[in-house]
Amino acid sequence: MRRSGTFRGLGESLGLGHRGLAAAQHAAHGSGTLVLVLGGLAVTGLWLLRAWTHPWGPCWWCGGSGRNGGSKARSWGRCWRCKGRGERLRPAARLLYKALGREAK
Repeated sequence: MRRSGTFRGLGESLGLGHRGLAAAQHAAHGSGTLVLVLGGLAVTGLWLLRAWTHPWGPCWWCGGSGRNGGSKARSWGRCWRCKGRGERLRPAARLLYKALGREAK
């Protein structure tokens, strides 16, 4: 069915009809999804690479000092979370080491 008037749709001018145009739009939508998935994989890869190269980070509880704030000025003790080391194994590094069967150094 042709439209009356001088304006013809893109699908009609290319000889695709309305079904061909819908298929072309669907294919364009799929490429956007592909870009989104590839972007997500790239971000995940960089996150795991950072976990591999820098597995240790500062302790969240003591801020990297290794001490806990006692109730008095002289009653400082070791941080219960990091055992006084002042650092912790990042969650991504823990997952990566478990997947590879390695022990954290």
